[in-house]
Amino acid sequence: TFKLVTTAAALASGQYTPDSILPGPRAYTLPNTTTKLRNWNGKACGANDQVTLRDALALSCNTAFAWLGVQLGDDALRAQAQKMGFDTAFEIPLRAARSLYPESPDVPQTALTAIGQYDVRATAMQMAMVGAAIGNGGVTMKPYLVQEVRGQDLAILKTTQPEVFATAMTAADAATETEMMVNVVENGTGSNARIPGVRVAGKTGTAQTGNDRPSVAWFVSFAPAKNPTVAVAVMIEDAGVAEISGNALAAPIAKSVMKAVLR
Repeated sequence: TFKLVTTAAALASGQYTPDSILPGPRAYTLPNTTTKLRNWNGKACGANDQVTLRDALALSCNTAFAWLGVQLGDDALRAQAQKMGFDTAFEIPLRAARSLYPESPDVPQTALTAIGQYDVRATAMQMAMVGAAIGNGGVTMKPYLVQEVRGQDLAILKTTQPEVFATAMTAADAATETEMMVNVVENGTGSNARIPGVRVAGKTGTAQTGNDRPSVAWFVSFAPAKNPTVAVAVMIEDAGVAEISGNALAAPIAKSVMKAVLR
């Protein structure tokens, strides 16, 4: 799901649009190494090993996004991630774990970072903030848990006012990425999040954790796409199934939450 951050950085650079052509081979050799990064399905992402940025997001193409991360560079990815809340400690008012962008990655590590691997660390709250920022016209809001405090007579003692954290994207880029996320649900890997009569924006993810532990299934979404009222991030650890898939495991839960809120 960190590919949402990489996509935002690509759009912000002014060098890429949804129709930009990226290399999407079956395997990508990380720069300065002999290590090959492969796509989740073991296949190339498009005809002649080429894919548009739009389709790369819809297919969750590892090789295309790793290449893209190298072109954008560490500084651009870091700046974009930090505007969406990475590297900041939030109190909601409980203290929340800090999501981390890797310190000083080299070029091959930057390629891995662009797909959310290497030392990227993200909480579910952080990825919900990423989705919400895109749906909110590019504005990241500070998260909070308590909306209001009431006394024993139910009189309101304190109300939390929404507070802007940062402008993460232009409104135009946010609208563009929203449409790309809708395409993920309607034509890509996020099909299990479809809600009849509602345009859902979403992104699947499968995160490796190392140490011989099972991967984590992710889904980040918001709805309705044009004027969203709910953003959801679902992560499932230790799913107990052989095949870990964000679409199969996490997307149906996100769909149920969104449907409940929209009702």
